Amino acid sequence: MRRFGAGIDRSELTPDQLAWKGRVSQAFDRASDRYDQYAHVQRQVANGLSHWLVECLQGGSTKNDFEVGSALEIGCGTGFFTSLLVETFPLTHWTVTDVSPAMVESVEKRLTGNSKLKFQVADGEYLELPKTFDLICSNLSFQWFHDLPAALPRLMQHLNPGGWLVFATLDSNNFSKVYARYPFLKPSPCSTDSLQVSLRVLEDASSIQRVHRETIMRSFPDLREFLVSLKRIGAGTPAKEFNRRKSELLAALRQSRDAQVDEEVDYRLLFVAAQKPPTEP
Repeated sequence: MRRFGAGIDRSELTPDQLAWKGRVSQAFDRASDRYDQYAHVQRQVANGLSHWLVECLQGGSTKNDFEVGSALEIGCGTGFFTSLLVETFPLTHWTVTDVSPAMVESVEKRLTGNSKLKFQVADGEYLELPKTFDLICSNLSFQWFHDLPAALPRLMQHLNPGGWLVFATLDSNNFSKVYARYPFLKPSPCSTDSLQVSLRVLEDASSIQRVHRETIMRSFPDLREFLVSLKRIGAGTPAKEFNRRKSELLAALRQSRDAQVDEEVDYRLLFVAAQKPPTEP
């Protein structure tokens, strides 16, 4: 396993933002040994994204006649999506990355012995990419970017002509039912325009764009179990933003527990595919 260097310039990040990125990496490190047991939604989205990716590359054709020589995965986790990608594209040379060293180690163990895979620890938002790719893809990692509209053009620059950027991320109205019941849980500031700006950026940078939205519903016995489910997969870092309002959190936990009604949680998902224009004939 190789570690990237510092990557491209992060000078626009504040000390607090850099510290937050460090906490995110550490949270996923701690969750790596139990991630497979609890990441039910992530596994389901990985399956859906792998099928949708093939549909996009086929362009409506029923034949698997597209070729992907080199590809990059951002945010591999423990390898749900990676395994599907390797199965779908067995001849492709993959660069597999994650911000968490423990996650990269997990997927490397899962897919050990495959000479077409190269594993690297890297922040997907600030990658130092020495080459270009036919495909860049990611399953549920772009929601951890500070500035997705700025990151996407950088990634598009590292596509070969005609190459694809395909990803799934959380939509702007994710967890809307939870936030409606417990408004203080909603991260602040919450940039609801970020995804729309990102889509406009891709419209300017690509010749083909496909967008698909999907909702996965899950039930939890109470609010505490939902919050614990996030922590178990390393996704509880944003909870630190409302730790200062512990009185409200404790009241909400009691309210949810005493109601003895399942908490319905809506995972709102956005699937995006963009193709870099091919060279002129």
